[in-house]
Amino acid sequence: MASKENSLFVIENNVIKGQKLPPLAPDVRLNEVLLENLKNNPDFIGQIDAQTGEMWTYEKLTDASIRCALWLKKQGIKPGDIVTICSHNHIRTWAPFCGIFFIGANLNPWFHDWSAETAKYFLNLTKPKVIFANEKSAKMLKEVAKQENVNTKIVVFGKVPGLNSFNDIIKEGSAKEVENFQCYPVKHDDNALILFSSGSTGLPKGVQHTYRAIHYNMYRFNCRFEKRKTCIMMHTSSLYWISGTFCTLRSLSNIFPAVIMNNPTPEEVCQATQKYKIQWLFLGTGIINDMYKSGLLEKYDLSTVEEIATGGAKVQPQITKKVNSLLKNGEVLQGYGMTELGTIATIQNKGHNNHDSCGIVCFDLELKIIDVNTNRILGPNEKGEIYLKQEHMMKHYFNNPKATEEAIDKDGWLHTGDMGFYDEEGNIFIVERLKEVIKYRGHHISPIEIESILIKHPKVLEAAVVPVPHSTDDEHPLAFISTLNNFKISEEELLKMTSILGDTKRLRGGIKFLDILPKTPSGKINKSKLKEMAKVYAL
Repeated sequence: MASKENSLFVIENNVIKGQKLPPLAPDVRLNEVLLENLKNNPDFIGQIDAQTGEMWTYEKLTDASIRCALWLKKQGIKPGDIVTICSHNHIRTWAPFCGIFFIGANLNPWFHDWSAETAKYFLNLTKPKVIFANEKSAKMLKEVAKQENVNTKIVVFGKVPGLNSFNDIIKEGSAKEVENFQCYPVKHDDNALILFSSGSTGLPKGVQHTYRAIHYNMYRFNCRFEKRKTCIMMHTSSLYWISGTFCTLRSLSNIFPAVIMNNPTPEEVCQATQKYKIQWLFLGTGIINDMYKSGLLEKYDLSTVEEIATGGAKVQPQITKKVNSLLKNGEVLQGYGMTELGTIATIQNKGHNNHDSCGIVCFDLELKIIDVNTNRILGPNEKGEIYLKQEHMMKHYFNNPKATEEAIDKDGWLHTGDMGFYDEEGNIFIVERLKEVIKYRGHHISPIEIESILIKHPKVLEAAVVPVPHSTDDEHPLAFISTLNNFKISEEELLKMTSILGDTKRLRGGIKFLDILPKTPSGKINKSKLKEMAKVYAL
């Protein structure tokens, strides 16, 4: 099958192939590019903390990053050794972020608000040599490391008795050492970054990326958005999220000023956008939903915004249409990607009119839809599992060869576990997670189909449909709902809304209201936890 004329992709034999980019120069190294950008722009204000007002120039960031790198080397950290950052968003996290790369080590960002039990799992999985942590995490990790007998040095942003202070370690290097510092000449296949999979359907896995892979994927990420001389950026993702890591890299690689925010409210996002005249944002879908339903977009001047990129979960069409109508000079662009891929796979074009789609394929990417029963490659408007392929994806799941073999087949295709399809125009649509389909008396029920109806209620903030085990029917769908400002909605009202889907897809498990739906550290609704909660209602 040939595609219609489109400079961004072609469709050949039901495989969608994104436009090819010029290759990266073989002798260019990511860490050297970052250091060169910092050194060549000493007076540039690269970081602004919207909540404290603190600002750092690249000269200050260069000095702190190199001193951090020197300290790590003096602790015996070698290229490839795992070093963790476990902190909320703040200006100082960028110094170890850069310093770790400068010496060719393997960065492993953690979520800063894990419980001790969760931290034990990750500590034993990657066993980092050094952890940079905020005060709360540092106190907890100090005890967990002792209990688990894991030998790791903890550096704290702040002060905790018995631990190294970040402010102290960056005073140790001499001016001469800083001046003479050079990056470690990393090889393309050297281990650079371990991110964790979302964990929305099970325990997260460590996703290992190489230096070439993250350099290449940053290059692809940059090329997919409009090129410009400058762009004031803001994202709310921590480094633990792939979006947080790559937005940080985008800022540093393009010399764009970045406004930093820690766990902001939707109103704080709007306030900062207006104050700092933000042009490009990456926001989670939850914040966009909150901004829409609370009327904040009408309250603030967001006329400088050109793009709001989002991903991880779908924003409903009625929300994107409304948000776009209120942004005088910008729009929401939804994308789809995977930690295993290394960046986005698809994103909407500016000026698109298909709000149900997550866009078209990105540069250098191939996508196909596979029938889950026959393994046949499907054509337009046929639903199956999404497979992805590009030159640089994850190297492997860390210490998990079985999972790696299951995820990437012998031909190099990444099996996403997501069900979807594409139309004749090449627009990609995500339907559901393969593992989340609910089975009722031989029927397959899509949770997303029911959720998309529930979320249309003006007072429903979030909706998640999960299976309840049933003794004779296999499973019944049950909905967990949170409402705007804990508004009271009757179960009968919502059941009536979903009745348009027919009796088979009826919410036989009922509806349960929660103040807040549980989330994974990456900000997605934690359906694993909801499934455990739903077992209480099993019959």
